Amino acid sequence: MLFFALGWNIRADLARQMATMIPAQGTVVEDVSRIANTNSGKRTFDDPVVKFCTANGEPIRFESTLGGNLPAFQAGEQGEVLYTLVNP
Repeated sequence: MLFFALGWNIRADLARQMATMIPAQGTVVEDVSRIANTNSGKRTFDDPVVKFCTANGEPIRFESTLGGNLPAFQAGEQGEVLYTLVNP
């Protein structure tokens, strides 16, 4: 029961945070490889680099950590990005 309550609180916090975020159209511009230490040793992950513009036209470029050991995204793919005004 404790895990259920903890999970529910985390879900509620995430929902509150997402309600304050602003959506934008993002585009994957490249994949960046990184090496990470895991329980099974060192592994290579491919993370997408995404570019989008804020509501006031400021260009933002960031490296996502949603990648995997096989590229999950390809350059040119588009999707929704959520960002905050304080830290786009």
